[in-house]
Amino acid sequence: MDSGLWDDPEEFQPERWLKHPNKPIFTFGVGYRMCADSLLAYRELYLTLLRMLAAFEIVTDRPIETHPDKWVDDLTNLMIFAWPITIYPNNRPHQPLVRTSHKLVTQVAWVVMRWPPWSSESTNDEQKQTPSSWLSSTANNPSSILDWTAFTEFRTIVPTLVLTSGILLAVRFHRRYLRRIPDAPSISSSYLRKRSIFGQVTSVGDGDNFRIFHTPGGRMAGWGWLPWKKVPTVKKDLKDKTIHIRLAGIDAPELAHFGRPEQPFARDAHTWLTSYLTSQRIRALVHRQDQYSRVVASVFVRRIFDFPPYRRRDVSYEMLKRGLATVYEAKVGSEFGGEKMENKYRKAEWWAKKQGKGLWKDYRRVGSGWESPREYKNRMGMGDYAPIEKVNGKGKIGKN
Repeated sequence: MDSGLWDDPEEFQPERWLKHPNKPIFTFGVGYRMCADSLLAYRELYLTLLRMLAAFEIVTDRPIETHPDKWVDDLTNLMIFAWPITIYPNNRPHQPLVRTSHKLVTQVAWVVMRWPPWSSESTNDEQKQTPSSWLSSTANNPSSILDWTAFTEFRTIVPTLVLTSGILLAVRFHRRYLRRIPDAPSISSSYLRKRSIFGQVTSVGDGDNFRIFHTPGGRMAGWGWLPWKKVPTVKKDLKDKTIHIRLAGIDAPELAHFGRPEQPFARDAHTWLTSYLTSQRIRALVHRQDQYSRVVASVFVRRIFDFPPYRRRDVSYEMLKRGLATVYEAKVGSEFGGEKMENKYRKAEWWAKKQGKGLWKDYRRVGSGWESPREYKNRMGMGDYAPIEKVNGKGKIGKN
């Protein structure tokens, strides 16, 4: 180090630059310990030094001179590289000069001179003994303080806002349209009479109810063709993963359950609904949930074998036309999806009754003992499908 440029050994005097414009300000060397075959370490350390010096705003008007020297340590058989680095003064005195000291430069060199993880234990001990006060000294140095104005620039704010908004919109879109609903009790109250659910029918339990596997987004979201978005076909894989749906506005004949006899035309209604909906993709407009953990919904399907094909068809209306169900009659719990749909259903029932289709075949025959599904339920003591009004704290429909 040129002592003629220093009055205080702890502080560099910038005014000496004008007197000695061509003399080196200071010269220091750093070393790095590594394996003999790590030839790229020289370039990496050199670039690291340049970055560190630039971070402390030590300006140079000339390129930094490097004088590489190398030798082999006989004891450890490791290659040692050393670079004395010379920094020349800036010849433009009108530019602000950075106040620095040889202690600061030594600390910068120490930061770069970290021993690699394969160094010996003695080397690690020496590293632990190296003073680490550079953190506190650089924190008090105005030139090393983070410039927060960069975060208020237009080129920083706009991409940040765009990226943040995109992430939030993607999360909201996924939660609203692509999140799969496992079962009927998990349906949020925000769906009721406002939104529909799309899924594939997995089984038909009776003449007016079935189960679907919710496939949000359909084929556009990858269901059916992506390997990780396949609808399960094994019964055990579908456990607690399907939504139980009851058709809105109709009442089909009851199959034999819990020791109760089967109602006439119950098998016909179940067979038709099974063939019409099994493995089909349907859309269900949810109205409410009943006391049997099912959702009452208007169900629509598009089938290739119908004429015209892929025409949207109301399943409840199709059953009423064929005389496989009656309009739902109960003191409470009737759901049609609006007065217009109720009138449409009653008209379809009247037409099937007039033509004697399905369960209306023996309706006018005297002594036939004809009994509607509603009368059958009353005789068997089966309650009405009452709606559930209580909403629990999680925003889902609960039971009374």
